[in-house]
Parts: sequence; C-alpha cells; structure tokens
Amino acid sequence: MSRRWIFRSVFAASFSASCAACFQLSADTPSSSIEFNTATASLQFFATTASGCLSVSPLTLPPPAARAPRRFRPRIVDGHTEGMPSEGEFDLIARLAPFLATSGEDLVVGHGDDAAVIDVDGRGVCLAVDVLVEDVHFLRAVSSMSDVGYKSVAVNCSDLAAMGATPSVALVGLCRPTDVSSADIQQLYEGMSEACERWGLRLVGGDTVAAQALAVSVTVMGDVAPEGVVRRSGARPGDHLLVVGSLGAAAAGLALYRATGEFDDDLLIAHRRPVARVAAGRTLADGGATAMIDVSDGFGADLTHVCQASGVGAVVEATALPAADGVAAVAKRLEVDPYTYIAGGGDDYALLAAVPAPAAPALATATGGVVVGEVIAGPPSATLRLPDGSTVDMAGMGWDHYGEERA
Repeated sequence: MSRRWIFRSVFAASFSASCAACFQLSADTPSSSIEFNTATASLQFFATTASGCLSVSPLTLPPPAARAPRRFRPRIVDGHTEGMPSEGEFDLIARLAPFLATSGEDLVVGHGDDAAVIDVDGRGVCLAVDVLVEDVHFLRAVSSMSDVGYKSVAVNCSDLAAMGATPSVALVGLCRPTDVSSADIQQLYEGMSEACERWGLRLVGGDTVAAQALAVSVTVMGDVAPEGVVRRSGARPGDHLLVVGSLGAAAAGLALYRATGEFDDDLLIAHRRPVARVAAGRTLADGGATAMIDVSDGFGADLTHVCQASGVGAVVEATALPAADGVAAVAKRLEVDPYTYIAGGGDDYALLAAVPAPAAPALATATGGVVVGEVIAGPPSATLRLPDGSTVDMAGMGWDHYGEERA
C-alpha cells in the first residue's frame, strides 16, 4: 500500500464527511402515517380482513384545490418543532447542489447517489456517511445502545451495497450528552464492532465531543471497481424492478409502539438491527443492474429518486411488494392502510434495483428478491397499481427531515 494511497484515502474520508449531503440523499427515520396525494377526488383504502384478504372501501378526499399542501411523514417521536426550516430536505439538497462536485479528474460518482466514489490510482474508493440522532432516528426506550451502534454501521454498509461496493473500514464521530455513561458508550461500540464483524470491515478511528443530544455519525469506506459502479441514473424502459428484502416491518413496529406502548420484537428488529445486503448488491451489480438504491426513505420515495435520476417512469404492482410478516396485522389493528408502511414506511434497507428483463428471473433467484414492476418511458414518475386497478402516485411516500409535518 503506497503512502499516496493512504493520504488520498484519508482525504477521501474527510471529503465524505464534509459533503454528506452530496451523496447521502437517504434518511432512515420510520413513522406511522402518510398522506396520499392523487389527482382524483377519491382513493381506495385497504384493510386486512380476518380471513387475511384485502377489503376495499372508498376514502373520500376534498377536491385538489381545497387540499392542504403535501405532508410528509412525522418523526418517530413527538418533539418541539419551532424554528424548523420551511423547505423540505430535498429542496435543501437542491439548493446546495451548486456547491457540490459531480465530476472531476478522480471523482467517479459525486452528488446524487447513495455514496460517492473516488478513483485512487485506478482503485475505486466508495464513501458513505450517515448520522443517527436520538429521538429522530432511534429511541432509547426501543433500542439498546448496542442496537444503536450496530445500526450506525449497518445503514452505511447498506448505502455501499446499493453501489455494488464492499465495505472495508469505518470512522465514527460521537456526540455524547452527560446522561450517557461510559458503560453506555462501551455498549454502543460493542454494537458497532458486531456489525463490523458481520460485514467484514474495521473500525479504525474517529472523534468524540460533548453535546446536548446523543448522535452517532459513521463514515464507511469500501472497494468497488470504478467501471462496475451502479448508480441511480441508469434505469431504462423495459427494465424490471427487483426488490431484495422485505418492506414495512420497522414502520409498523414503531407505529404499534407509539399507539399502544407494545413491543413487537419480530417487527422492531428491522428498525433496531437492519440488514445491509452487501452480497446481493454485488450480485446485482455483476449481473448487469442498470440502477440501484437502498430503501431507507420509503419505497415510494426511493423509487421516485431513481425515476428522477434516470428520466423514466415506473409502474409497481402493489400485490407484488414483499411485505414483512406482521405488517398487515398491525395495519388492521391500527386501522391504517397497510401500504402506508409497505410503500411509505422506510427504514427497510431493502435493495431496489432496475435490471434488464431477461436477467430478472435469474437475479431474483440468486438474491432471494422479487420482481415488483417495470420501468416505462415517459416523464419521471413512480406509480403504484392497487389491487382494484386504481393507481397512486408514490412521490412523497417517504421520509423528509424538513417536511411540513414533523410531530
């Protein structure tokens, strides 16, 4: 390993931390509600019957001109919101775009993807950073400190998986309030160590500071062939959409906890200890995936990101979406449309990929994924076709840190 490579890798890590918004478009905070905005005056509401089948009843909406502006999902806990920015998260990212690099001599991927990729002497270095903040991304009443540490590494590995990369090292920045003990910090790092061992990377350093709130920022670096990077922008009409992993568990588990105080550990494990599908990401990349993203904001929002980046539309069959076990039961109990959790819940860390149609069956078998829809020509849009044949525009079905509804 040359000194030049070490120097440039350290520089790359610093670059990734300072330009988080450049490539880190995904937020990973789940919730329990969403508003469907459609061009029609009614929307079909789905609930699960005792027999396990979906029943349909009309949900009447006011005329478009009378509706309130689109709302995004609230935070996972109630909180003080005075002084919050009025613009949305992605509006802010768009405002920052002129300051962010998208190309350059060594920059393979910059602003607009799950991670950045820098060419270092012919070697692709993939970089991602995520920040987990207490009462925004996790609750100590729901997650142990070990869970928080584990998740802080896993969500970054998931971003690298969406690029077809393999994680190798991690750096951590810790903001520690006075009520977090040394024993708590040890448990936090034990969780990070466990995740590092699972996905084959090393925790090589970082920084810690005193703060008013507990926050963990992890930067992960990994390896990827520069010519083999999968971006969000390559989906083509005729491609099939493949999902690896299940949807809705984290959002449904948190919604149940907020509504009843009950812990459904089978659902909450998806929130506490998400799975980074690194091997599946490499398989999809090697198999010719044209676009890929990890589902952290919500399936609808993340598919919309891909459509916008690729300049295409997409149609998804609602019945094909791989809902996690137990989601329909929670939706029925809380009298909520199950697609609120399945298509808009987020915090899933499934992989969503566009793949050439001929390759889709083999890739689905190799990764344990399912084909859920198709990429179509037309203006960027993501459409969900419901079981009765009606459709819903999935734009906005996901998390926005600065959305209008935050509590």
